[in-house]
Amino acid sequence: MKRITGYLLFLLAAVALFTGCASTELTSAWKDPAYQGSPKKILVYAVLKNQMRRRIFEDEFVAHFKYRGVNAVPGYEVFPGEELVKKEVLEEKIKSLGFDALLLTQVTGTKTELVQVPGTVNYQPMPGPMYQPAPYYRSYPGYYNAGYTATYTPSYTVEDNYVMTETSLFDANSQKLIWSGAAATRIGDKDQKLIKDYVATMIDAIRKDKVIP
Repeated sequence: MKRITGYLLFLLAAVALFTGCASTELTSAWKDPAYQGSPKKILVYAVLKNQMRRRIFEDEFVAHFKYRGVNAVPGYEVFPGEELVKKEVLEEKIKSLGFDALLLTQVTGTKTELVQVPGTVNYQPMPGPMYQPAPYYRSYPGYYNAGYTATYTPSYTVEDNYVMTETSLFDANSQKLIWSGAAATRIGDKDQKLIKDYVATMIDAIRKDKVIP
């Protein structure tokens, strides 16, 4: 019984630990209730100084959109420079290239959380023959207490660091916000995996709100 109890406590601790390791969590989402239809051609622009991360972000969004039958173009193909594009230039390109929507992604901040992982207790058999004669097997407590030693693992604290990111989709003609979502991404994996998880989370949320097929 105590071995089972110890094992269950270990499993609960493991679940708590790995649940806390989820890469991206959607924290909020909003859709314009008056918006109807779906964008046909989206300009995807990640407002990031790191050009490698920017390319990964934009390419990942574009791949998801195209997979669902929505034409999309990464911003670095239209604006290859590192400087933030001026509003007038952005508007002119959107109009001249026939985009009907603009998807913007930007980092809004960071945060740190402390996660307490509970301690565990595990019972292991003591060395020697498994069979223990009377008197301890003659009572229920004696049966389960005999022949085992306890191993304790103390509780400990894990520090989780998150980057807060926001993705917004605008109508190109009216320049009004169609959809916006914010998420917290746990830092720990490689950039490419974190970005893939973030984009997948955003795309799922956009689809659930029926903005894209």
